[in-house]
Amino acid sequence: MIKLNNLSRKYIRSLRLHDIKKILNHNPESLRFFDNDIRNNKKIILDVVKKNGYCLRFASRNLRNNKEIVYEAIKNFGFAIKFASKVFKENERFGFLALKTSGYVLNHLSQNLKKNKKIVEFAVRKNGYAIQYADKSIFKDKKFIIKILSVYLGGTSFTYIDKNLKENKKVILAAAKTYGFVIREIKKNSKIFRDREILKACLGQIGLSLKYLNKEMKNDQELVYHAVKQNGYSLKFASKTLRSNKKFIIKCVKKNGYSLLYVNSKYKKDRNIVISAIKNYPFSLEYASKDLRSDQKIVLEAVKKDPFALQFADRKLWSNHEIIKIATKKDKYILRYLNIKI
Repeated sequence: MIKLNNLSRKYIRSLRLHDIKKILNHNPESLRFFDNDIRNNKKIILDVVKKNGYCLRFASRNLRNNKEIVYEAIKNFGFAIKFASKVFKENERFGFLALKTSGYVLNHLSQNLKKNKKIVEFAVRKNGYAIQYADKSIFKDKKFIIKILSVYLGGTSFTYIDKNLKENKKVILAAAKTYGFVIREIKKNSKIFRDREILKACLGQIGLSLKYLNKEMKNDQELVYHAVKQNGYSLKFASKTLRSNKKFIIKCVKKNGYSLLYVNSKYKKDRNIVISAIKNYPFSLEYASKDLRSDQKIVLEAVKKDPFALQFADRKLWSNHEIIKIATKKDKYILRYLNIKI
């Protein structure tokens, strides 16, 4: 295939229409090297934008104002609306079509469409951060803001809303239920930061948001357990006191076995705690002490739940007849996976 960027304009002009079509079919972006007679050829441009909507950029101004051409370009690649004439950036139908590619397309729509609540909501449903491109008047509409914060991951929009709404409990709660990290946006010295309903909403949505709570909260069993239920790894951010509390640790590993990773090291040697973790999550064998990973009964407990947990056992147990028998009964591929020859 000819590389047009290495060709002279004279040679490009000498190409037959059949050759031009072949070149554009192979590489639509080659359109940039052709003169206006080709860029203004409706049939050629229509074929090109159907393959690569971005190439609307290289079409003639006349065709960037053509409804059929623009429709096909946007249908293929929503961001192509950036290169369309103004009339299409004002058109609600074309706006919705373009936003199917990404909510961020909102950035290229007209100011009127950026005020259109249906358009903005559609954009936010695609990408929460897209709200940053909405008209500022949208940021102050409490009822509408609560609505969009409530959609999947809509809480990511919280950063861009009106400053006064960021102190409203209903607004914060709506955001927290869809994006737990919204806790980072709340002032730590504010009353709302200590609101347990909001804290639980954040931790229940993203357990790792525990990281952004204060020391007192990280030592609160109810809050920490709420986080661990959502994500066992959030135990990492609990206080040392809680990570050394045996009764609390057992409760955590029974709910989320992989929280064993962040318990006090002495509990990684505790058979009851390790078995409790393994029963919930067999791969938590990886976080047990070296001695327990060499313990046949412990390893058997893990392998019974999932044969691939064997990869975390001491290698001397890879040849244990009883363990291999149970592992291969559940999945013969384990031998091949660990390159075990028997």
